Amino acid sequence: ATPDLLSVSLDQPQYKVGETATLRVSARRAGTALVSVLADSVVSHQFVDMAEGESEIALEVTPDWSTGAYVTATLLTPTSATDPMPTRAMGLAYAAVDPENRALQVTLDAPDIAPARADYTVTLTANGAEPGQTVYATLAGVDAGILGLTGCEPPDPQGHYFGQRALGIGIRDTYGR
Repeated sequence: ATPDLLSVSLDQPQYKVGETATLRVSARRAGTALVSVLADSVVSHQFVDMAEGESEIALEVTPDWSTGAYVTATLLTPTSATDPMPTRAMGLAYAAVDPENRALQVTLDAPDIAPARADYTVTLTANGAEPGQTVYATLAGVDAGILGLTGCEPPDPQGHYFGQRALGIGIRDTYGR
Protein backbone atom coordinates (compact mmCIF):
# COMPACT_ATOMS: atom_id res chain seq x y z
CA ALA A 1 0.00 0.00 0.00
CA THR A 2 1.16 3.53 -0.72
CA PRO A 3 2.11 5.55 2.37
CA ASP A 4 0.23 8.68 3.37
CA LEU A 5 1.88 11.96 2.50
CA LEU A 6 3.66 13.75 5.31
CA SER A 7 3.96 17.50 4.99
CA VAL A 8 7.65 18.46 5.33
CA SER A 9 9.51 21.65 4.42
CA LEU A 10 12.85 23.32 5.05
CA ASP A 11 13.30 26.85 6.39
CA GLN A 12 15.61 27.90 3.49
CA PRO A 13 16.08 26.81 -0.13
CA GLN A 14 19.91 26.84 0.16
CA TYR A 15 22.45 26.38 2.97
CA LYS A 16 26.17 26.73 3.56
CA VAL A 17 28.26 23.99 5.12
CA GLY A 18 28.23 24.49 8.88
CA GLU A 19 24.76 26.05 9.01
CA THR A 20 21.78 24.41 10.66
CA ALA A 21 18.82 23.43 8.50
CA THR A 22 15.42 23.34 10.17
CA LEU A 23 13.02 20.67 8.95
CA ARG A 24 9.35 21.40 9.66
CA VAL A 25 7.10 18.36 9.91
CA SER A 26 3.33 18.58 10.17
CA ALA A 27 2.02 15.31 11.63
CA ARG A 28 -1.66 14.36 11.76
CA ARG A 29 -0.94 11.88 14.56
CA ALA A 30 1.79 11.41 17.15
CA GLY A 31 4.42 8.77 16.52
CA THR A 32 8.07 8.15 15.78
CA ALA A 33 9.74 9.61 12.72
CA LEU A 34 12.85 8.38 10.95
CA VAL A 35 14.54 11.52 9.56
CA SER A 36 17.21 10.79 6.95
CA VAL A 37 19.57 12.96 4.94
CA LEU A 38 20.30 11.39 1.55
CA ALA A 39 22.92 12.45 -1.01
CA ASP A 40 24.87 9.83 -3.00
CA SER A 41 24.43 7.64 0.08
CA VAL A 42 22.73 7.85 3.46
CA VAL A 43 24.47 10.82 5.10
CA SER A 44 22.67 10.60 8.44
CA HIS A 45 19.51 9.35 10.08
CA GLN A 46 17.85 9.81 13.44
CA PHE A 47 14.67 8.75 15.20
CA VAL A 48 12.54 11.59 16.56
CA ASP A 49 9.45 11.33 18.78
CA MET A 50 6.76 13.46 17.13
CA ALA A 51 3.71 15.07 18.69
CA GLU A 52 0.56 15.73 16.69
CA GLY A 53 0.85 19.03 14.83
CA GLU A 54 3.91 20.95 13.69
CA SER A 55 7.42 20.06 14.87
CA GLU A 56 10.86 21.37 13.98
CA ILE A 57 14.01 19.27 13.70
CA ALA A 58 17.50 20.81 13.51
CA LEU A 59 19.94 19.24 11.04
CA GLU A 60 23.61 20.23 10.73
CA VAL A 61 24.70 20.81 7.12
CA THR A 62 27.98 18.93 6.62
CA PRO A 63 30.31 18.56 3.63
CA ASP A 64 28.73 15.11 3.09
CA TRP A 65 25.63 16.94 1.79
CA SER A 66 27.76 17.63 -1.33
CA THR A 67 25.96 20.05 -3.68
CA GLY A 68 22.58 19.23 -2.18
CA ALA A 69 20.72 16.57 -0.24
CA TYR A 70 17.23 15.19 0.13
CA VAL A 71 15.76 15.15 3.62
CA THR A 72 13.12 12.49 4.19
CA ALA A 73 10.84 11.87 7.13
CA THR A 74 8.92 8.62 7.64
CA LEU A 75 6.38 8.84 10.46
CA LEU A 76 5.16 5.61 12.07
CA THR A 77 2.10 5.91 14.27
CA PRO A 78 0.90 3.19 16.66
CA THR A 79 -2.52 1.62 16.79
CA SER A 80 -5.25 3.30 18.81
CA ALA A 81 -8.76 2.51 20.02
CA THR A 82 -10.24 4.32 17.01
CA ASP A 83 -7.65 3.10 14.45
CA PRO A 84 -6.60 -0.54 14.94
CA MET A 85 -3.95 -0.36 12.17
CA PRO A 86 -0.57 1.33 12.56
CA THR A 87 0.09 3.86 9.81
CA ARG A 88 3.07 5.39 8.15
CA ALA A 89 3.46 8.62 6.23
CA MET A 90 6.39 9.87 4.18
CA GLY A 91 7.61 13.31 3.14
CA LEU A 92 10.62 14.60 1.23
CA ALA A 93 12.31 17.99 0.77
CA TYR A 94 15.43 19.07 -1.13
CA ALA A 95 18.16 21.28 0.34
CA ALA A 96 20.67 22.89 -2.02
CA VAL A 97 24.16 23.58 -0.68
CA ASP A 98 25.98 26.75 -1.71
CA PRO A 99 29.02 25.76 -3.82
CA GLU A 100 30.96 28.69 -2.28
CA ASN A 101 34.58 28.47 -3.43
CA ARG A 102 34.09 25.29 -5.50
CA ALA A 103 32.46 27.27 -8.34
CA LEU A 104 34.87 29.00 -10.70
CA GLN A 105 34.05 32.39 -12.17
CA VAL A 106 35.08 32.11 -15.82
CA THR A 107 35.55 35.07 -18.16
CA LEU A 108 36.40 34.94 -21.84
CA ASP A 109 38.23 37.62 -23.80
CA ALA A 110 37.50 37.00 -27.50
CA PRO A 111 36.66 39.09 -30.59
CA ASP A 112 32.97 40.08 -30.88
CA ILE A 113 32.92 39.26 -34.59
CA ALA A 114 35.07 36.53 -36.08
CA PRO A 115 35.37 35.91 -39.83
CA ALA A 116 35.06 32.25 -40.87
CA ARG A 117 38.12 30.02 -41.07
CA ALA A 118 40.44 32.48 -39.34
CA ASP A 119 42.75 31.98 -36.36
CA TYR A 120 41.97 33.86 -33.13
CA THR A 121 43.54 34.39 -29.78
CA VAL A 122 41.11 33.81 -26.92
CA THR A 123 42.00 34.37 -23.27
CA LEU A 124 40.13 32.37 -20.64
CA THR A 125 40.39 33.43 -17.00
CA ALA A 126 39.15 31.15 -14.20
CA ASN A 127 38.86 33.08 -10.93
CA GLY A 128 38.48 30.94 -7.86
CA ALA A 129 40.99 28.25 -8.84
CA GLU A 130 43.61 27.39 -6.24
CA PRO A 131 47.19 28.37 -7.14
CA GLY A 132 48.71 25.50 -9.09
CA GLN A 133 45.32 23.86 -9.63
CA THR A 134 44.78 22.48 -13.14
CA VAL A 135 41.63 23.74 -14.82
CA TYR A 136 40.31 22.00 -17.94
CA ALA A 137 38.08 23.91 -20.33
CA THR A 138 36.34 23.12 -23.59
CA LEU A 139 35.80 26.01 -25.97
CA ALA A 140 33.40 25.79 -28.89
CA GLY A 141 32.56 28.48 -31.41
CA VAL A 142 29.03 28.46 -32.79
CA ASP A 143 27.39 30.88 -35.20
CA ALA A 144 24.97 33.15 -33.29
CA GLY A 145 22.53 32.97 -36.22
CA ILE A 146 22.33 29.18 -35.95
CA LEU A 147 21.71 29.43 -32.22
CA GLY A 148 18.89 31.91 -32.89
CA LEU A 149 17.28 29.70 -35.55
CA THR A 150 17.40 26.53 -33.48
CA GLY A 151 16.46 28.14 -30.15
CA CYS A 152 19.47 26.48 -28.57
CA GLU A 153 20.29 27.73 -25.08
CA PRO A 154 23.95 27.89 -24.07
CA PRO A 155 24.95 25.29 -21.50
CA ASP A 156 24.83 26.17 -17.80
CA PRO A 157 27.90 24.64 -16.14
CA GLN A 158 26.90 25.88 -12.67
CA GLY A 159 23.50 24.21 -13.01
CA HIS A 160 25.06 21.03 -14.38
CA TYR A 161 27.66 20.58 -11.64
CA PHE A 162 25.87 22.15 -8.68
CA GLY A 163 22.17 21.73 -9.56
CA GLN A 164 19.60 19.37 -8.08
CA ARG A 165 20.11 15.71 -8.93
CA ALA A 166 17.49 12.99 -8.96
CA LEU A 167 17.17 11.03 -5.73
CA GLY A 168 19.60 8.14 -6.24
CA ILE A 169 18.65 6.13 -3.18
CA GLY A 170 15.84 3.59 -3.29
CA ILE A 171 13.33 3.72 -0.45
CA ARG A 172 11.56 0.46 0.35
CA ASP A 173 9.46 -0.82 3.21
CA THR A 174 7.52 -3.97 4.07
CA TYR A 175 4.45 -2.26 5.52
CA GLY A 176 2.12 -3.79 2.89
CA ARG A 177 3.24 -7.31 3.77
